[in-house]
Amino acid sequence: QEVDDGQYVRPARLRGRTDFRGKSRDSEGEPAHNWHRGSNLTALIAQTRGQDAPTPCKRCRRGLGPFAECIISDEFSTGSCANCNFNDKASFCSFRKIKK
Repeated sequence: QEVDDGQYVRPARLRGRTDFRGKSRDSEGEPAHNWHRGSNLTALIAQTRGQDAPTPCKRCRRGLGPFAECIISDEFSTGSCANCNFNDKASFCSFRKIKK
């Protein structure tokens, strides 16, 4: 399934090395992430196409998640930001919309 529909807004900037203490590293010393996981690919797409959050969510304020900005996209989640969607942590996002 092709997702490229021309809605690219920004590049996905990753957090710096200091935010990834204790994480596995690639051969260049950068944090290693599993980009083959479905939720992580969705988070990456949301990060490049969503909107800046008015203020960062609680997890982004704590420096959690791979991305430098807190970006939200209703198209790719239920209100949680892309950082929280990464590795299936969406239910922990303070922006998450409760389904009724």
